[in-house]
Amino acid sequence: MTNNNIISKAITVVAISFFFSPIVAHAQKFIRVSSSVTIESTIDEVYDVLRSMDQFNAWSPFVVEDPKQINYVEGKDGEIGSTFYWEGVEEKSLGTQTLTDLKQNQYIRLECDIQKPFKGQPLFEYHLKQTENGVLVTQNFEVGMGTFSYIMAKIFGAKGDIQKTNELGLARLKEYVETKEVTIVAIEK
Repeated sequence: MTNNNIISKAITVVAISFFFSPIVAHAQKFIRVSSSVTIESTIDEVYDVLRSMDQFNAWSPFVVEDPKQINYVEGKDGEIGSTFYWEGVEEKSLGTQTLTDLKQNQYIRLECDIQKPFKGQPLFEYHLKQTENGVLVTQNFEVGMGTFSYIMAKIFGAKGDIQKTNELGLARLKEYVETKEVTIVAIEK
């Protein structure tokens, strides 16, 4: 390869990198977390609790951090379009969680719109499967963000914090469905 070819290729690589770097810098990055729990109950009961915005506060992990949280529900409970609204008192949060998709006893999708303390649109998906030991609930969480926010989230361990919160929520869900009471306020590792 001649020096001219090497220089030509190097200029091409630099030009392409320069052109695409703003696109890559602004590309959406995602944090994804998956957690599971097996609940000793019927699939009908687990499905009904998960899709009920009226029952969410009973097992929500977020009321552990902010028990004075103000919330209410709009829409027909358990149906697509029903929305849980919250405003944090101690944690200064604000947002909604809307039921956007259902497949009877199989799947529930909730889309969030967080306004405080940051803006974000996380997604929660719940997959249900009957097993010999009970109902396997798999929760998939996803949130998109810009490159800078993604780097900061990585540096400050946001994925681990999200994982802990989601595992706490599933443990509280399990206890609520199985006993109709919730006493779990932390997950021991």
